[in-house]
Amino acid sequence: MPRKPNPERKQELNDMQMLGLTSPKQMGEAVEAAFLAKATMLGFPVLKPWGESRPYDFAVESGRRLWRVQVKCATSHR
Repeated sequence: MPRKPNPERKQELNDMQMLGLTSPKQMGEAVEAAFLAKATMLGFPVLKPWGESRPYDFAVESGRRLWRVQVKCATSHR
């Protein structure tokens, strides 16, 4: 049975194209870069694990603690 077109997904892809992004992977990379920039501007040391085998995207130092961070992105249409 063929899938029905999803208008929300189509709008999300159109929004990504307007930003110059061609895939959800590129959107994820852009959002991770934005997180890295913001956390660094706030003065937090940020670590990025090598590869993609960890269940988190970054670790952020706060005093003697390391906080694991999983960056997510969502879109909304009104």
